[in-house]
Amino acid sequence: MGDTNELNSVMKELSRQQIWYIWQMGKLGTIDNEEGERLYNVLLEHPEHAGLWDRLTEASEDDVVQDGVNLVLHVTLHGAVENQLAEDNPPAVRQVLRQLLQKGMGRHLAIHAIANAFLMEIFHVMKDKRPYDEKNYLRELRKVPLEAQDMRRRHK
Repeated sequence: MGDTNELNSVMKELSRQQIWYIWQMGKLGTIDNEEGERLYNVLLEHPEHAGLWDRLTEASEDDVVQDGVNLVLHVTLHGAVENQLAEDNPPAVRQVLRQLLQKGMGRHLAIHAIANAFLMEIFHVMKDKRPYDEKNYLRELRKVPLEAQDMRRRHK
């Protein structure tokens, strides 16, 4: 049990350090790889948290979790979807994004909707201690346009 908690703590710290490093390198214009550029652009899409990115390595848990949202996890998932789009892997991500955009959803919100589907698969991987299953992710992904359509109907 202690090993899992220790691993989670190390992973959390590494994620914070990576985001802080990309943020610093991006501000200097010295990012040297596409994935880093994508993550920096994700951070730029969340300008309201720029102060947090600047001090992320010293930030408390209360700083990182705002209104019930873990901002490190939030931008990490957003970045993961951007990477899936850039690599066209799986291709269904691009198809779902196109569907959401055609339904009038903004790109940023559409990426977050897709990220929620990805999070569902990651959640089950961790909870059930099983390998990533792309078929499960694709099943969740197929629900996203339908859920978005239902959400729009309820808010009319």
